[in-house]
Amino acid sequence: MSNLIKKILARKVPAITNQTALTSFIDGSSAYVAQSTLYGYIKTRAGFEYFRLFDDKIFVNSINVAKWNIYAACVSDLTLFCGAHIRQQLQTSDNLLTVFMATCAESAFAEHGTPTDAGDDYVKLVQKALERVRTVYWLDLPADESPFSHSPDALVYWSPIADNHKKHDAAIVKNSITFKWKEIRDNFRHQANLPALANEILQQKT
Repeated sequence: MSNLIKKILARKVPAITNQTALTSFIDGSSAYVAQSTLYGYIKTRAGFEYFRLFDDKIFVNSINVAKWNIYAACVSDLTLFCGAHIRQQLQTSDNLLTVFMATCAESAFAEHGTPTDAGDDYVKLVQKALERVRTVYWLDLPADESPFSHSPDALVYWSPIADNHKKHDAAIVKNSITFKWKEIRDNFRHQANLPALANEILQQKT
């Protein structure tokens, strides 16, 4: 069983009191959103043929590439949301917050290393995701659905569905992942221990 699937099966959300807990939340939630929306889209499109598709090794390889690349976009989006919420609530130092959130994203990606089935673009996408976190201007980023701009596009782009179908499905598919993120945002707001996180952030070195 892959580490990504394990993260999905163990996605109970405990109190988020430190950097380790926040990293786990970002990793597990991103894995859940990436795979549930990807497989949901494929199942909707394939109908009764859904399970037969997994006998096709080429198609399975395409799914694996898609899930990892969508996961990278999900980590990027969710890290920015969590940082924006913390910044809004705590008015913490932007430099310290950037270091803190970038470390969370780096640690989430490090949990999986470079998966052999992630395809040739994965490392580049991870680097772009980390650069996005490191260069964000927190004051300009609302703590709402705004940070979730990369994962909807990634879901449409990487899903192993024919382009002529994607063209018609795009709006619905993007809405599906946007809706899924609402649950994740609510989980974070309820479980984040902001005073404890503030103490952790103050310990960062820029």
